Amino acid sequence: MQIDHQQVEALLREAAAREILPLWRNLYDHQVEEKQRNDVVTVADRACEAWLGGRLQALLPGSLVVGEEAAHADPGVLAALESARPVWVIDPLDGTNNFAAGQEPIAVMVCLVQQGETLAAWIYDPLARSLLSAETGAGARVDGERLTLGAPTGPESASHGGRAPKSLPEELGPAAGAGAGTFADTVARGCA
Repeated sequence: MQIDHQQVEALLREAAAREILPLWRNLYDHQVEEKQRNDVVTVADRACEAWLGGRLQALLPGSLVVGEEAAHADPGVLAALESARPVWVIDPLDGTNNFAAGQEPIAVMVCLVQQGETLAAWIYDPLARSLLSAETGAGARVDGERLTLGAPTGPESASHGGRAPKSLPEELGPAAGAGAGTFADTVARGCA
C-alpha cells in the first residue's frame, strides 16, 4: 500500500488550523466537558475528529476510522480494528486537558493500522508547527528530516525524557517508575 505522507500531513495541518487553533486559549466553559475524572473533551476534539476522519477515508478509499471520541461514545467502534481493511486511528487532540487549561503541549495524532500492524503514524504539534512521521520499514522523520539512532553516549543519569504512566498496564507501573528514576529528568506532560 502506497501512503501519501504529504497529503496526510497537509490534512493534519489543515485540521489543526480549522478546528483547534481558533479555540486555543479561547474556550468557553460550555465547550469543555468531563468524559471521566481528570479527562476532558472539548468541541475542538469532536470537530477535528469529524473533519479529519472523513478526509482520511477519502484519501484511502475503503479504509475505516476509529476516533478517540467516537470510541469513547460507542466502544463498539473499536471492532473496526478487527477488519482486514486499513483503519485510521485518530486522537484529534492529544493533551486535551492541557488545551482546555491553555497550556502546552498539544498534538493531533493519527496512525494507519491494518490487521494489528501499524503501517504509519503522524504526530503534529500545531503550536510549534512541528510534524513527526514514521512508516514501517521507512524510518521516522521530524519536519522532513530523517531521524537516526546512534549509540547512547554518557550515563543514563544524564538523559531526559517523557513518560505516560497512566498509559501502561498496571503491572508495569512499578518497573517503569523504578526505571524512570535512573534518568536525570522524566516528566508526564499530558501529551505525546
